[in-house]
Amino acid sequence: MITAGDGVNPDFQDRVTVDPKAGALIPTGAPRGLYDTHHLVMPRFSAAYTVNPDSVIRGGFGVFYDKPEGNIIFSQVNLPPFVPSVAVENGNPANPLAGRAAADSVLGTVNAIQPDLDIPRQMNFSVSLQREMWAGHFAEIAYVGNRGRNQLRFPEINQPTFAALVANAALPAAQRASTNYLRPYQGYSSIRQRRSDAFSDYNSLQLYLNKRKGVITYTASYTLSKATGNASGIGDNPEDAFNKEFNTGPLSFDRRHAMVNTFTYRPPYLLERKDLVGQALGGWEMTGKVRWQSGQYLTVTGNTSTGTRRADYLGPTSIRTSAAPSAGSIPRLSRRRRTSAGAMQPSGRSGGHTSTGGTSRCGRTSGSPTIAWSSAPMRSTCSTGSTTTIRRRW
Repeated sequence: MITAGDGVNPDFQDRVTVDPKAGALIPTGAPRGLYDTHHLVMPRFSAAYTVNPDSVIRGGFGVFYDKPEGNIIFSQVNLPPFVPSVAVENGNPANPLAGRAAADSVLGTVNAIQPDLDIPRQMNFSVSLQREMWAGHFAEIAYVGNRGRNQLRFPEINQPTFAALVANAALPAAQRASTNYLRPYQGYSSIRQRRSDAFSDYNSLQLYLNKRKGVITYTASYTLSKATGNASGIGDNPEDAFNKEFNTGPLSFDRRHAMVNTFTYRPPYLLERKDLVGQALGGWEMTGKVRWQSGQYLTVTGNTSTGTRRADYLGPTSIRTSAAPSAGSIPRLSRRRRTSAGAMQPSGRSGGHTSTGGTSRCGRTSGSPTIAWSSAPMRSTCSTGSTTTIRRRW
């Protein structure tokens, strides 16, 4: 945490080692604790209304806060100026310090924390209609939403400006400055800072059908959802750390469509027999699960003279893909999917430029859908006495 303070307390001087070179650049001292957890209030409300003997409407709302993230605290150890380092040139393994002192260089990577970091907050809410139906069926239709605020990300805050990178790349190769020379905080290389300024929004329609009695029981569920935001995880380091609108789009875990089905088949034969034949051949059941979901949303990037940049959007296209065989998936599943054609933007234009109307947005294209199923084992349970039960699986 790079924060100006009053230095190291004299009572603790013998407990702390300060690198004098780094100490000249980084004022030591920080407030007690790395960020304030506050006095958090997390209300929850729920209600249910019986429309008739077979139908119920339910709803709920809750506020939840994340616990202090350990990775944030752990990143503050082994940072300058409390990590002395010695560098020499022309040393040798027998006497490493025999060489001359190395030339001064920039400090290594620094992991920082936003001074007013806030605790990530989630607001969850839902409303549903549940109904008991014919032949042991149960159905539910629900809207489920979520709002994430003060979400964590880990951007590079010491990145050179795009204008500086373009001007540097235009120079002859022999005249180009190093990246560290172009950084706004001189004397440092990379500075990654934990920030609590990201957000996420989730909205979904969820359908559920369940048959709970009979020889064949099953569940069928379908979710149509959309998850948008500008950070998918606490380690996100976007192309342009300070242009949050440019980084807003479908989150990496967004799957627009998802369907999950399960089934259980219990043959009714020999259930009533208590002899050896009934114990050996009766009571078996077969189960299985099938899952299908649409593909992940992807952001197309490529290499330019100024680094990895967002591609330009040229328009939709369609390709045919064949999924390679893998465990739990349908082998050689051929399907046609829509994707996006893209081209690398000119090196002198940033990805956030929108005057041409052709810049690819975050999550412009999507990957292939996936389908998988679990094995369908046979299993049974039989009793050999009042206190002994045998479970068999095949």
